[in-house]
Amino acid sequence: MVNGDREGWKPQDAALLYLFWEPTNWHEIEECRRHHQEIERLTLMVNKSRIKFRSMSYAELWQSWEGIPSIRAHVSSLKTRYIITVRLP
Repeated sequence: MVNGDREGWKPQDAALLYLFWEPTNWHEIEECRRHHQEIERLTLMVNKSRIKFRSMSYAELWQSWEGIPSIRAHVSSLKTRYIITVRLP
């Protein structure tokens, strides 16, 4: 079956989420700033596609999860472990 399932159901929308990690001080790091520019370019290139493109950092994802009581403690653990500032030389 190329599109949909055996009953003929076809999804209304499809999306591609690009999820990435970055340090809290990403704006101070050239490679991270360039990464943001590349995401913006790609977003513009595919904005008329039938498949929606969305990008989000892990920090943004976790922030969106903070309001869910059943996983609030897990989100806090993730943030404690992975939200860091990179020391620059």
